Parts: sequence; C-alpha cells; structure tokens
Amino acid sequence: MIPDERLEEWLTQHAVEWSRIPADQHFALESEWNRIYGNVWTQGQRHKRRARAQHEFLNRVADEFLIVPVLGKRAGPHGIGTPNPRRCAYRCRASNGLPNLAEFANLDFFIAPPDFSWTMLHTHEDYELGGPYFIDRSWLVERIP
Repeated sequence: MIPDERLEEWLTQHAVEWSRIPADQHFALESEWNRIYGNVWTQGQRHKRRARAQHEFLNRVADEFLIVPVLGKRAGPHGIGTPNPRRCAYRCRASNGLPNLAEFANLDFFIAPPDFSWTMLHTHEDYELGGPYFIDRSWLVERIP
C-alpha cells in the first residue's frame, strides 16, 4: 500500500494523530465494513447524503477513528472500484473533533470508529451524484428473505 502523503500532511496540520494500518488489516477492515454496510444501497436502508451526511458526521464523537480507502470493486452506489495505486489505511486520534475530509473525496474511502457503529463514505462523486453518505449502524434493518 502506498502512503497518501497529502493526507498525512493534512492530518498532521490539523492535530490528528495517525498511524498507517498494515495491508492485511486494511483488507480485514474493508471486509468487515462490507459485511455491515455493503448492501445498504441495494436494500434501501436508511442513510443520509450530501450536506446532511456531512452534518451528521461532524456532530459525532470518536476518540479513535479509521480512514480506509476502498480496495474492492464498489464503494456505495457509484463507487469507482480499486484505485490505482492502492492507498494506505490509517488509524487516527483527534482531540478536537472529527476532521472534515471532503477535499480528499477524489478516491473512495470510508471513515468509521473501530466498532463500526457508524460510517461516513466519501466517493469520487461527492455532491455530484449523491455523496458523501452517512449511516448509523442502529438505522440498519435486517432484511428477511
């Protein structure tokens, strides 16, 4: 995985402590995210979009959070798939609230606390085709076939 030097610099400037997540953990985190949130759009689950998503995200509290670029074929309803080159994932801490990462939405990535109780998904089409997207895990309804 290739470090995102621009993101690392931005995080440092905004007093966010960060560390790179090893590739095997990156894959595991994305797999867990997909298990929980991967079918939200196809199943018509509740989520917030655009400015409402951003507002919901910025009003959350998380001592620790993950920034995880999507490695798979899709991220949300309009994902572009595997970015080339593949970017690192990060484990972060911020004492002054969650950072607004909207300017980094040229790639598909999600932000979530380690327990995946909520997620913010930025995709390359933020504010054009509907993103970013925010989902609280408690909003999800199990679908019975």
